Amino acid sequence: MDIEKLASFVAKRTLGYSLGDMLKLLKGVISQVIFSEEEDTQNIETLLEMFEYLGESELYIRRLFKSANNSCLLIENLDAISANRKSEASNSVETRVLSSLLNELDGISIKKNIIVIATTNKIENVDDALKRSGRFDKLVSLDMPLEEDRKDICLLLARKIPINPNINFDQIASMTNGYSGAKLVLLYREACYEAIRESKRNKLGNFHFTLWNKLLQSLPLYW
Repeated sequence: MDIEKLASFVAKRTLGYSLGDMLKLLKGVISQVIFSEEEDTQNIETLLEMFEYLGESELYIRRLFKSANNSCLLIENLDAISANRKSEASNSVETRVLSSLLNELDGISIKKNIIVIATTNKIENVDDALKRSGRFDKLVSLDMPLEEDRKDICLLLARKIPINPNINFDQIASMTNGYSGAKLVLLYREACYEAIRESKRNKLGNFHFTLWNKLLQSLPLYW
C-alpha cells in the first residue's frame, strides 16, 4: 500500500535539526575510505587539543614523520594546527607547530614513499606556506550539489516511495539551490509526512515539496 511506503520513509524523519557542516561529513567519509584502502595509515588529529604540555605537539610531529615509511598520513582540521600567521587568531604555540610541520614536509624523502593528505573546513585560515609547491600541491574542493546533481538525488530517493506521475523533478531541483544531500533527504521525509496527513491514499506531489521547502529555506545554506 502507498501509505505503508510513505510511512516507512517518514519513520526515519529527523525529530530535531542538526546545523552541522555537511562538508565535515564528507571529509569524514573520505577519511574512512583512505583508511580502508591504505594498509598503513596514520591519523593526525588536532594536535593542540591532544597534548597539554608545551612542545609535545612539535615532538609528536617530528617522531611521526621520522617513523613513517610506505604510509599515508592524514591530517584532519589542518587550519587548527596551522593557522595563518597573519591571522589574529594565530599564537606562538600554533606558530611553532606550523614551523615543525613545514620542516617535516620539506624533509620528506621520495624513497620513504609517504603520502600526506589534509582536510579543512576553512582553507582561508591555512597558512600560505603550506599551499606552496612541494607541500600540498593539489586542492580538492567539496562543493554543494549542482542542480543536475540535486535532480539525480531526488530521482534516487523517489524510487522507494509512491509519487504522483506528474511530479516535476526539474522544479524540485531548481528550488533547492544550496541544499546538501542531507537537506534533500529531510525535505523528502517532511513532504512524505505532509502527504500522509492529507490522505492515506495520497501520493507525493510537487505541492508537498513546495510547502516544506519554504520552512527549510530558513535553515543555514550549508546544513
